[in-house]
Amino acid sequence: MIVRKSGDETLALDERDNFKAFKLQFEQLEAGSQPAIAGIRYIADDHAYIDQQTVIDLAGDDPDGTWRQGFDAMVTAAAKYGWIDAESQSIKAHIEWK
Repeated sequence: MIVRKSGDETLALDERDNFKAFKLQFEQLEAGSQPAIAGIRYIADDHAYIDQQTVIDLAGDDPDGTWRQGFDAMVTAAAKYGWIDAESQSIKAHIEWK
């Protein structure tokens, strides 16, 4: 799953059903840049926390709840490895610039 921002465009969710990987990707932005984006909090030069609701909103419709089940399982697994912020419940993501 890739939370992607390209230039001046709004956020998008790519590889929406890939629950084995999670990252924040900036395209057409200078390496190291950290644009102010609602739902994203930078914690290091190459990591950020992304609000779970932001990801859910980007995923769009899920009429049968299948996507949400996969997402919740991913969050549960990530928590075991310390990739969920205990206070905000945001998901830690590696940042990649392309």
